[in-house]
Amino acid sequence: MFTASADIRPSRFVKISGNYTVAECDANEWPIGISAEYGENAPIPSQSTEYVADSGHSCPVYTESTPIDQPVLLILGSGGATAGVLLKSDTNGAGVAVASNNDIYGAQAMEAGSSGEAIRVRIVRGYYGA
Repeated sequence: MFTASADIRPSRFVKISGNYTVAECDANEWPIGISAEYGENAPIPSQSTEYVADSGHSCPVYTESTPIDQPVLLILGSGGATAGVLLKSDTNGAGVAVASNNDIYGAQAMEAGSSGEAIRVRIVRGYYGA
């Protein structure tokens, strides 16, 4: 279990941000895993954003050691994804398709989806090079 160094939304790529702390990834950053798909608090009508973990709270993270038969959800960024494509982080920690050399990826899409949707992924980390 990690501690959130900032507010973290559900189903986003997260990175190491300090000693056992994580934060949402920015574009093309090296992810440690994906934040859990559920919120920390019960839904509040006046709250527009739900967080897996508020800053300073425990943050559950799926990593490469997560069993392959356990669904891991990732929110897709612009462009969506097709099944099988490798995904990297956009500026909001959402998954976007690897598009060029020198991209750092953190997951592989197990199904297709559109921007803003949560899809099932397999966590695989690597560097897409020439």
